[in-house]
Amino acid sequence: MVRTKLAAVATAGTLAIGSLIAGAGTASASHHGMPDAAKPASSGDCLYVLNTSGYRTTAARAEACNTGASDVWGAVIFCTIGLQETGVRSYVAGVACNAAQD
Repeated sequence: MVRTKLAAVATAGTLAIGSLIAGAGTASASHHGMPDAAKPASSGDCLYVLNTSGYRTTAARAEACNTGASDVWGAVIFCTIGLQETGVRSYVAGVACNAAQD
């Protein structure tokens, strides 16, 4: 009976590992090879940092956060400068724009 249980456990473990391996190949990659469960950062993350730091969302701040979330070279710098021009402190602007990229 012990051998039967061990065989059943070994078979179940092999099936579980096999299904994980098979599923890994079919998982859809939404951004840089990440599965759908791990969503990439966005301009919403940038705006969240601003809002929780006491800054209201404005059109200019939303535009700066959109720039920060883009894949354009220097996006974080342009985002930071854009937020600073709307009165956001340098530190908060840097954190918000980095949140958009992470």
